[in-house]
Order: sequence, then structure tokens, then C-alpha cells
Amino acid sequence: MFKKSIVVLLLALLVGCSSKNGSPYNLTEGANLPEVKQYKVGVVNINLVKKYDNEKYPNQKALKELFVSKIKTELTKRAIFSENSKYVLNLDVEYRRIFMGEAFGMKSKFGGSRFKYKSDIKSKELQLGSYESSEFVATHGPFGAFWRAAKMYTGQTGIEEEVEDIEVYVKLVVDQLP
Repeated sequence: MFKKSIVVLLLALLVGCSSKNGSPYNLTEGANLPEVKQYKVGVVNINLVKKYDNEKYPNQKALKELFVSKIKTELTKRAIFSENSKYVLNLDVEYRRIFMGEAFGMKSKFGGSRFKYKSDIKSKELQLGSYESSEFVATHGPFGAFWRAAKMYTGQTGIEEEVEDIEVYVKLVVDQLP
């Protein structure tokens, strides 16, 4: 009886954990994505949400350029980027910048960010798959979180920390590709 229970449990785990490609994308019926593929970056729209402006931090246009550059770099590192690819990755990003103490009118030190996105993959205007994320907060691991908290409490956060958050979000986007 015990052995049967173990077998049933293992089968349930295997069935429950199996997925066509491990990606959260909703693939279009009949979409034929090869196992090994490369992407090119198509349209990237950034909606920068912030309570205050601070000219030291990237504006919406500069933030878009930063995201596109980081996405291309991450795809290239993983050998899945090609400007000539027929698979086009399009993104609509909502990025929320939060300053330390912004509830009290402070706007000089980076306090964190929030990120969510919608994406689709197309080939010759045919949509192959799409995905809409929930909101994410950048995590930097236990030591990274401790280091970030220490910098925040001593008022030493800035643009470098924002770029680190963006790199976390970009890795997330690439990790979730089909």
C-alpha cells in the first residue's frame, strides 16, 4: 500500500510539474516555435510611473533605451539574439520608480521599483504567443537585499541601484520566453 501511494504521488508530481516548454506564455493554437530559436527586439513601450521628477534619473525615453539595450545584451549572453530573426519580441512595460521618503516630498535617493509587462511574440505579423505578468519587485538574493537595505538606510542609493533593478527585470523577461 505504501509503495502504491509513493508511485501515485510521484506520478501526480510529474504530471503537475510538466509543461510544454516551462514558459508562462499563452501560445497561439498551431503556433510552431522550434526548440532552439532566436529573437529580435521589436516594439518596446515604457510607461514610467513616478511621483516626482528628478533630472538625475533616466526619463521615459532614456529608460526605454536602457531597457532595450539590457534586453539585447541578455539575449546575446544566452545566444538567443539575432537582428535577422523571424521571431519578434514586443513589450509593453509599466515601470514604477519610488524614491526614498517620497511620501514626505523627498526625491533624491532611489528607494525601489515595481515592474509589470505585457509581451507578445510575432512572426510576420502572426502572433505566436503572449504573456501578461503580475507586478514584480526586484529581488537581489539574501546578501543583495541586506546590502541594498544598508545602502537605503544610510541614504546611499542612486541610479546604480535602479540599473540593478532593471537588470533583474530584464532577466525575468528573458527567463520567461518560450
